[in-house]
Amino acid sequence: AGLSFKTDKSKYKLNLLHIQNGESEAALFNQSTDISNNIDVVKNGLSYTQRSMSNLLLSGKHTSEDASFTTEWKVSPTLSKAEDKDVRITTFIDKGDGVYSISSDSGFPQRLWRDLEEVDLVGKVDFAKKYDLFNNNSTLKFGSLYSNKHRKYSISNFITYKNGNINTEDLNGDPNAILSEEYIYTAENNTGYYIKGNYQPANTFDATQNTGAIYLSNEFKIGKKFRSILGVRMEKFDSYLTGQNYNKTEVYDNKKTIDKLDFFPSTNFIYELKDGMNLRLSYARTTARPSFKELSPVQIYDIITDLTFLGNPNVNPSYIHNIDLRYEFYGKNAQMFAVSGFYKNFKDPIEIVAYNNLDPKQITPRNTASADVYGVEFEGRKNFGFISEGLKNLSLKVNVSLIESKIEMGKGPGQEYESRVEFARTEEGEKIKDTRPLQGQSPFLINTSLNYKNNDIGLESGLFYNVQGKTLEVVGLAQNPDVYTQPFHSLSFNISKKIGKEKRSKLSFKVNNILDDDRESLYESFHASKQVFKLRSPGRSFSIGYSLDL
Repeated sequence: AGLSFKTDKSKYKLNLLHIQNGESEAALFNQSTDISNNIDVVKNGLSYTQRSMSNLLLSGKHTSEDASFTTEWKVSPTLSKAEDKDVRITTFIDKGDGVYSISSDSGFPQRLWRDLEEVDLVGKVDFAKKYDLFNNNSTLKFGSLYSNKHRKYSISNFITYKNGNINTEDLNGDPNAILSEEYIYTAENNTGYYIKGNYQPANTFDATQNTGAIYLSNEFKIGKKFRSILGVRMEKFDSYLTGQNYNKTEVYDNKKTIDKLDFFPSTNFIYELKDGMNLRLSYARTTARPSFKELSPVQIYDIITDLTFLGNPNVNPSYIHNIDLRYEFYGKNAQMFAVSGFYKNFKDPIEIVAYNNLDPKQITPRNTASADVYGVEFEGRKNFGFISEGLKNLSLKVNVSLIESKIEMGKGPGQEYESRVEFARTEEGEKIKDTRPLQGQSPFLINTSLNYKNNDIGLESGLFYNVQGKTLEVVGLAQNPDVYTQPFHSLSFNISKKIGKEKRSKLSFKVNNILDDDRESLYESFHASKQVFKLRSPGRSFSIGYSLDL
């Protein structure tokens, strides 16, 4: 819902938004393990998650009498909730011949409720002043921002134990039978299954992040062809944590985990080679800060992926130097072509790595010393009117990036390079390099679309394809190999048609994942067959929609 109010020189807006959804998921795992014990297990998982977000946005814009000075301000509080209202995990040991049992070797059945609540308050004010500089129109911009984010997270965990000489094989692998009347614990017979709460202090935290910023930028021209935008932003960022780790060896009582005062300069130079043809050179210093989850002692288990995420209160923000050189050409009918070269230098990049060499399903964030990323990007939009006038509404969009990333692995006792050397298959000719790709950085990206749009008849359609190259998803440790996300070839199609005399109604049809591709992550190791780390088959999906514009 929204309201707006206008005067001659001011405009006010009030918007209210609430989004809520719920999702049920189920998972069945057949697993074998020989890490700590050699058993085959069948794991059942059920979960229901409910998410909601409520936002209020109040904003205003004010213009001076001669329109040379403008003021814009926004205030926006947000309440977000994510609640796992019931997560059930039941694991049976598969003894073969249809015999299943429960024991501590595989883990007792458990149910848990997870609650996350976050309150965000953001306020900002921006000023813009138009003036003459070097006999050209220029714009001076300055402003400030304040953001406060407060998150509470907790888990209520309950484990099912057994008392007395009850035979778990009698359950026949049925998780629903555990708390049936026949098997539930009673004081009379002093035997059966019962539930006991298991408080997890490492999965309860209270955290706050504050950001205060001011900025100044100036856009001006020198002559007729050279334009520049120069600016700097100062940010004060603080992060506080209340909680403790699993072993209770580290207790945080509103401890300040991050305290940074940073300056982020940016420059953008544009030279007009001729009409519709520009050459751009830009530089910016940016940051990537750890999230609440990453910067906490939390341990989050996902029953669908069977992964446990372990937070790290010692992870630091990353800082990036970005340099871009871009040539661009703009033609008629929104046609364009551009080619860019870019370089990024990362200090303390945050990567997702294996937590230890015992359990490959435990992952954690960690800083690496530095990384370099460089590449080229090609972008173009072209319609087919040059072939025939009847094809002027058909256009092709292409965006291709080729990227090279490199991290120099840490050396020394306990470091990544030494752990890889220790477990290298040297007798098979494996040689360990001291560099590797940056976690999460794809070596190439391709996005293309073929679009048709005819406003006269209200018809619009598109065929869309995108893929990214094999990407390092989890950095291995010791005998744990690296995990790579495999390319997912996404091909989708949609078409819509406006109907009615005034064309206020619209029918639409959409197909996703036409190629029926799988989302897959694989362990990759020298001279070893690739093993599945994660696999999801989303299948094809079809949707039909109708909308009415009142």
